[in-house]
Amino acid sequence: MKTHLPLDALVFDPQAKYIYIGRDGRDVVWSFYNHHRSANALFYQVINDSPGRIGPALDPPDPDIRNYFLTWLARDGFPLWSYWEG
Repeated sequence: MKTHLPLDALVFDPQAKYIYIGRDGRDVVWSFYNHHRSANALFYQVINDSPGRIGPALDPPDPDIRNYFLTWLARDGFPLWSYWEG
């Protein structure tokens, strides 16, 4: 079973074997940057106007991918979720 759920959301069975696979952070940020820069105005409208949304508005990414990467590192997964917190 493949899942993106955190461990505490899964039913633990001592008879089962669990394999955890994590992605290299560099791969995560490059993939996310590609999605982020490909987003259109409707995407940003839907995200930013979602009822009950918490946090600052999601803006288009910094066009300088190096700055984007350094900001992602410095702000732990900015602009969305933490890379280190599960």
